[in-house]
Amino acid sequence: MFRGRANEPEFVGILLTMIRLVEQKTDLIIAINVPHVAGTYDEAEVDLAGGKYGKLIEAAMGLREKVVETLEIRDWGLFVQGD
Repeated sequence: MFRGRANEPEFVGILLTMIRLVEQKTDLIIAINVPHVAGTYDEAEVDLAGGKYGKLIEAAMGLREKVVETLEIRDWGLFVQGD
């Protein structure tokens, strides 16, 4: 990794969501990366171990909900059919 580059995040929060498609015998993984660059978030609002996520991760959680609510599979042929 290249350290010291401009806008390098101090840490990246990652929200992973798995959606199981039982009949297709597969899972979908949705990953939302939330980089935290110094000066773009209030460090006092973030304590992941203490359950304080801060505005950036909370916004990403809302985005994740929207993605899950609106997910629509339009081409089931993308998945292996049959046993």
